[in-house]
Amino acid sequence: MMELCSYEELVEFIHNSFIEFTKASFYLQEEFKKENIDNNINIDEWFINKYKTNLISLNKLLFNLNKNLHSLSIHEDKTIYTNHYFEIPVYFPSDNYLELDYSTRFSSIHDKTNDISYTINNKISPEFSLLMFNHLRILYPQHTIDDNNFTPFDVLFNAITDYGLTSQTNVLSSTFDEIFTLKITTKKSKTLQEFQKLANAFLFQIMLKCNVPCEYYSNLTSLLGIYNNNKSKKQNLNTLSTTPQRIYRDHIIDYYSLALSSNEPFAQYLSYYHVLEYFFDEVFNQHLRKQFQDKITSPYFDNKDDKELDKVINFIKKETRNCKESGQGNELESLKLVLIKFIEIDDLQEKLTPEQIKYYQQHKITFSSAQTISFKDEKIFYAHLAQRIYQTCNALVHSKEGNVGRYKPYQDNEELQKEIPLIKLVAEQVIINSSTPL
Repeated sequence: MMELCSYEELVEFIHNSFIEFTKASFYLQEEFKKENIDNNINIDEWFINKYKTNLISLNKLLFNLNKNLHSLSIHEDKTIYTNHYFEIPVYFPSDNYLELDYSTRFSSIHDKTNDISYTINNKISPEFSLLMFNHLRILYPQHTIDDNNFTPFDVLFNAITDYGLTSQTNVLSSTFDEIFTLKITTKKSKTLQEFQKLANAFLFQIMLKCNVPCEYYSNLTSLLGIYNNNKSKKQNLNTLSTTPQRIYRDHIIDYYSLALSSNEPFAQYLSYYHVLEYFFDEVFNQHLRKQFQDKITSPYFDNKDDKELDKVINFIKKETRNCKESGQGNELESLKLVLIKFIEIDDLQEKLTPEQIKYYQQHKITFSSAQTISFKDEKIFYAHLAQRIYQTCNALVHSKEGNVGRYKPYQDNEELQKEIPLIKLVAEQVIINSSTPL
């Protein structure tokens, strides 16, 4: 973790950034020329004298904010938190995540039952803004920081242009106005790990309700570069009206987010499939344990009867052989068991349109030779659904010439696209039904 700058270092860095902006601003340069007819002062001195009162106010603000920042805990240089407050930057990698209308660029919801408040918007806290200036100061101490001649003062350009040099608070907070942060406030004391689980749950809520991907930043470079490369067209976060009520398994939400962030059905399908695959070993092993327990606890089982013992031995051999052949047990059977455990037929049908249900009932998948699905007969529904998903996935990942089931990009793209609503809903049910109440 990086060490925070001292108050003096921050003041120097931000003042210099303002001065660099002054040198680059045509308007301020013209103003400087008019007020410095005798050429007896340089632009640095002129700026400091002209905005002396504002700079004094800014220094006071920086002093208090820096004091506050040092009192907070910082995780991985990107998250600030206390026992009752948590703030983490998030981003929307899709090209259609939020409407540009500022009235829809936020969501704020309070969970009355658990007394937890969630807010996500591009109004980062002053302390978080100062943390970003810390990183700029430490990472990029020189004026030029890349091959494009980018300088630290560039991040202030839009904010100063919008608010002028007289509104220090707005300038500091608006400097990073393309960064969205999730803020969580709780009445009860929470650990960092508990806050992280709440954050994961809230992001899944956004993805589920708004149908947009939402991710955490993996590094500071991408976080500090957001104002350069994340201009996108947008979705309305105001449609989110409920707080998370469940905690989800680690990692599987990442697969779900990856699927939403892609415009390519090939990547979408495999990412949703990975949500299901995550549970293969767990559910398959549970099934084996139950089968084994049923055999050795059966009233017909006699541990002194060699024939009965041979039946158990043969069962173990058979399942061990299956595991060796497939790598982790019978994958198709594992998928079927996952579907049986987590998927409710009625819920799935309710969320599919009548047209979609009719399509899956009547149309096989040409490129994977996957069969139709019978929604009316529960006994064969799970087998049909598992086969359709499994054979489609195999056709995507195996491209050997001569394979009966082989996906051909572009040619089969439209047909695969029709399978996305089904695998997406299945993945969502697995995520939700494998979660635990908050």
